[in-house]
Amino acid sequence: MQIQTLAITLLTTLVASVQATVTLGSGCSGSGYDCTSTFNDIAVCNGAQWVLAAKFLEWGMGIDG
Repeated sequence: MQIQTLAITLLTTLVASVQATVTLGSGCSGSGYDCTSTFNDIAVCNGAQWVLAAKFLEWGMGIDG
């Protein structure tokens, strides 16, 4: 029974972490960081809203940067 509970807990945590993305400009509180909903940028919470912290470069994709 404990192994089943542990497996369900781990699976739930994994699904939640995969789905956890943010939209730039949306509201937040406290501090933290996360991927944006496009998975192309890193956002930080400034205590009021999610703002751009870093932009990923796509090397080898024909994109100049």
